[in-house]
Amino acid sequence: MNTNFPECTNIFVVNRIVENITGLNQAMLQRARLFYEHKGQETKILTLRFDPSHYINLEEELYSKKKINEGIQILNLYEFFKGQTNKELPRVVHPLDETTYNIEKNKNAYRLYKNGLYIKYMKYSDSNELVKVDYFNENRYCYKTEEFDNKGYLSRVVYNDYSNRKPRQELYYRPDGTCYLSKWFEWNDEQKKNKLLRIIRFNKNGETLKILHSEDELKHHFFDCVLEKSRSPIFMIAEARSIDKLVLNYTQENLYKIFVLHTMHLEDPNNVDSLFNSNHKVMLNSVDRMDGLVILTHKQRQDIENRVGQKDQITVIPHAFQSNSPEIPKAQSYDPKKIVMVARLNAQKSHDHAIKALAKAKHEVPDIKLVLVGDGENKENIKHLIEELGVEDNVEMVGFSHNPSIYYQEAAFSILTSDYEGFGLVLLESLVNGCPVVSYDLKYGPSDIIKDGMNGLLVENKNIEQLADKMIELLRDNNLLTKLRRNANVSMLTEFNEDTFVNNWSNLYNSILLKK
Repeated sequence: MNTNFPECTNIFVVNRIVENITGLNQAMLQRARLFYEHKGQETKILTLRFDPSHYINLEEELYSKKKINEGIQILNLYEFFKGQTNKELPRVVHPLDETTYNIEKNKNAYRLYKNGLYIKYMKYSDSNELVKVDYFNENRYCYKTEEFDNKGYLSRVVYNDYSNRKPRQELYYRPDGTCYLSKWFEWNDEQKKNKLLRIIRFNKNGETLKILHSEDELKHHFFDCVLEKSRSPIFMIAEARSIDKLVLNYTQENLYKIFVLHTMHLEDPNNVDSLFNSNHKVMLNSVDRMDGLVILTHKQRQDIENRVGQKDQITVIPHAFQSNSPEIPKAQSYDPKKIVMVARLNAQKSHDHAIKALAKAKHEVPDIKLVLVGDGENKENIKHLIEELGVEDNVEMVGFSHNPSIYYQEAAFSILTSDYEGFGLVLLESLVNGCPVVSYDLKYGPSDIIKDGMNGLLVENKNIEQLADKMIELLRDNNLLTKLRRNANVSMLTEFNEDTFVNNWSNLYNSILLKK
């Protein structure tokens, strides 16, 4: 059915929005954008992590990159309580005092000595902005740390306990130097951990506004402040597993809580009877306490319901592709020997399988090319494997891209070799750009999206030999490649289009309201 969105307040909750938008953040921002473009639904995205350098110009940056539109407001907890500040504040420069101190340099960090005594440690960003200063006493204990935002203003001061070097007090500052928040801590020797005792909010005159006693209390207070004027139904959507308990325990009149499962829920992705992984236990053991649980694929829903039972709260809403994506590229616009893989450079994406398959395929197709788009902690390991297998001339690493469409359009096809996916948004991105996919038949996503032999090819999971064979087959069989490319974009026009996606969410909202 095609229903209208109810009059409501949309609240998405996440710890932070990462700078290189991928995965969870990309899906969340797309959903918020589509809610507004298709249904006029305004959305607030609440972020909870303290990150003084990240949030000052985040909205403007995302808007300029067309990741969000005017219907989306991003509110960070700390920036919210700090209060309105002038974004045109002049930068504060923090030069090194070379007349008072002897300085030892290590890249962007400096140790400062005074007559042989280690006084402080100063760290700068790549753009030469001061990030933090650690202060040391004569016993080399760091008794105080100052942190700065990307305009050079003091954001937080942390005072440490001499005995265990753990924080005893944290003070959070406005650009004018007034404190808007403080946190007090006490070390529990029996439990061997630092305990938060109290959080105090201050106005600009230093008067106490609110006293709280835990991080969750602070975050719930933030929710209360954001939602205090809302009279319509509130749909709060938990995007990250680290905040499930926080959202489950939050109550407010007319509040409806929806949780979105973005990734694998099992400890062992290849064993359907495996235990729930630690990140997902709270959510999957609390389905009866929520109003909605959105799963991205039918197979994952089935696996979950086999464990928790059939639940009215569970529904399947796949991701959508962007309707303004480019047309199918013309034949001459792509390289028939080029393959692309768009993925973070970490172990879970199994780049080693793709590179090993390419090394095998190279014996049959010497001029094969593989372009790796992405960045991450596994970069050096991948480089070493490329050198070890002698495929330096066949593999190109281009780093992270805000516009992977360019690489999809230049390639004959893409590949996916992950250990697991929640859905595999890159599959939609590839197909909508007319680039078919050769993918392991992994959990979850590929078999929901790829029609084997029509818009891509499915490969037995972890079978590198078969992956190499499929790569060779497509690179040699131009008729098959042409067929897959012709069907790639067309296959996205029904189940994964934007209208279907928005209507599915509209139906979910209305079904939740009908139950109340």
